[in-house]
Amino acid sequence: MAVFLFVLLSAAGVANAEVLGSGGFGEYFAAPAPSPSVSSKNFVEKLSAAAKKAAEKCRTTASWLRRKGIKKLCGAGRSKGMCYQAVKEAMRAVGVQLTGGSAHMAHTQGQLSKAGFVNLLRNGKAPNPIPAGAVLVYTSTKKQAGHTHGHIEIKTKDGKYCSDFCSKRPMRNRTLVGVYILPGGGA
Repeated sequence: MAVFLFVLLSAAGVANAEVLGSGGFGEYFAAPAPSPSVSSKNFVEKLSAAAKKAAEKCRTTASWLRRKGIKKLCGAGRSKGMCYQAVKEAMRAVGVQLTGGSAHMAHTQGQLSKAGFVNLLRNGKAPNPIPAGAVLVYTSTKKQAGHTHGHIEIKTKDGKYCSDFCSKRPMRNRTLVGVYILPGGGA
């Protein structure tokens, strides 16, 4: 398993990849920080705080909510349809720059990988437990009309899942396509 993960990380362009620990999918990776602006010191704590702050922010809602007459929402209790915007804000607060316009694009166009994150999801199996500081990406479903962009959220240090709202549980009724961690990010 360790050799496979080393080869996988090396193929992904992670220089000097090294597998640490044991326990199958729960292994963590150490590699040089992807950018000088991202420091591993207190990364998870800073990202958790930034994710909660982004979730609390008042936002103009996504178009599918505006069509229902909901123009603006505040607080962390309900989605505003702006999950990727909130996650990008949280990431920017810790020195990680993400581009693109939707949650699913972060996965399909490699935005998280380009920022130095590594996807731990293998053969549809997520690590158990999902580490704090992980970014989870989901596809949308055919049943969710107007929700074509999927969903993205950050697992905080206290076990919540935050984007433009916070929840005690990860997203349900969607397919998980990515569990990304920043190697050396303190997860």
